[in-house]
Amino acid sequence: MNRLVAILLATYNGASYLSEQLESILKQDFDHWICYLHDDGSSDDTMTIIESYIKKYPDKFIYLKYPPTGGAKNNFLSMLKVVNNFSYKYILFCDQDDVWLPNKISLTINALSSLEDMYGINEPSLAFTDLYVVDERLNIQSNSFMQYAKHNPKHISFKDLCVTNPAPGCTIGVNRALAMLSTQYENADAIEMHDWWCMLIAAASGHICYIDKSTIMYRQHGNNTLGAINKHGLRHYLSLLMEIISGRKIIETRQRIISKENMVHELLIDLKSKKNNYEMFMTNMSEIRRKNKISRLFFYLKNHLYNSIFHAFWILICC
Repeated sequence: MNRLVAILLATYNGASYLSEQLESILKQDFDHWICYLHDDGSSDDTMTIIESYIKKYPDKFIYLKYPPTGGAKNNFLSMLKVVNNFSYKYILFCDQDDVWLPNKISLTINALSSLEDMYGINEPSLAFTDLYVVDERLNIQSNSFMQYAKHNPKHISFKDLCVTNPAPGCTIGVNRALAMLSTQYENADAIEMHDWWCMLIAAASGHICYIDKSTIMYRQHGNNTLGAINKHGLRHYLSLLMEIISGRKIIETRQRIISKENMVHELLIDLKSKKNNYEMFMTNMSEIRRKNKISRLFFYLKNHLYNSIFHAFWILICC
């Protein structure tokens, strides 16, 4: 039972909110978990806070001692590699500045357990949830991150995920089968983010469950690595207009397209000789950069690798 749930909490200069997050984990209605932490070279009091909780709760919080990794993605991926050696049944990702509601763990592992009951423990399984969007003082700005950011959590097929990832990493839980696959990459630089990577693996070779409940207070503040963007607001559209005028929109869109192609290519390599429901599609996408622009455009439009007419227009320009 002690090896049931591992929580991976990556930190970097998170002293302002870390204690609240750790307290919310301690208040979970499910108790069979251990939280592993790794800091990426903080210059504030983050390590002091971590050490105090480890001293007070040595059976619940464990610090992983190794050098900084250089960013949230590498921090989480490195923790996955370490914790995979400990044979946990389920692994949950955790951000340093949020607050978990008491049923966050239980809802997630119940969903993962149901997937395993249906498909078996050897099938990669992933579950994610909605979130409350809150300000620095935890005042609710939106009851649903999915609505706030205009994400559709039902768009989770592999092709959908080659366009965008609707699942914030802090809501994601994975089973052991997926955790093991997620660390078999050859080139970490090809991976955009750890959460997107896990979603792609689950969509290509396993199963995904969306839990339509907000389980986290998703705090928005000035230092978010990735935050919630209000895509209903005037500020979003003004920012988009400035990106178009400056030319940044073309550069960034082209970079994102190529980054997704590189990530799919890496996944194709990693799933070699393993279950892959999209092998032909992934092969074509990973090789599309060698084709001419007309062929690339046809591939993107044929496979509906866009989420709006506006997005399709930018694909037309940038692919």
